[in-house]
Amino acid sequence: MYTRRTCLYIFPEEFRRGSDVFKITIGIICVLFFGAILIASASELLLGRNVLKIDDKRIHYTVPFGKFTFEWKDIEAFSERNVMNNPFIVVHLKNEEAYLRNVSGIPGFFAKANARNFGTPFTITSKNFKISHTQLLDLLKDKLSEHLQNDGSLKYKELR
Repeated sequence: MYTRRTCLYIFPEEFRRGSDVFKITIGIICVLFFGAILIASASELLLGRNVLKIDDKRIHYTVPFGKFTFEWKDIEAFSERNVMNNPFIVVHLKNEEAYLRNVSGIPGFFAKANARNFGTPFTITSKNFKISHTQLLDLLKDKLSEHLQNDGSLKYKELR
């Protein structure tokens, strides 16, 4: 006693009797989705752009389909989280809503998901960097402390 839906999984010949328009639509969606992923991956690999650039005024973080720029004066602190053994550096901003208004599309979707899961919309992963996660976190904390001292602000506060 099988329903029509389970027949597609058990008996693939049932799929042959389906609508051609449905099959073509699913095929086009798959080609567009995986083609976009292939193009984004190839462009990142071939262009060799800097994914993370740290200078005296800001942090530039490039992700597929988007680029984030954080001013040092807007950064409150850095913390770390592990999600399924992948370390993430969480960027805590003073005015996250202002940054979220400037983010749309796929990066905006992920930023809002990060806000729900981590309490802040912006995270940095060091998985593909030539520097280790702890070295990058220490570098970012040192740069933030240096900026706060030059700015005359309070010392860096540790978030956990």
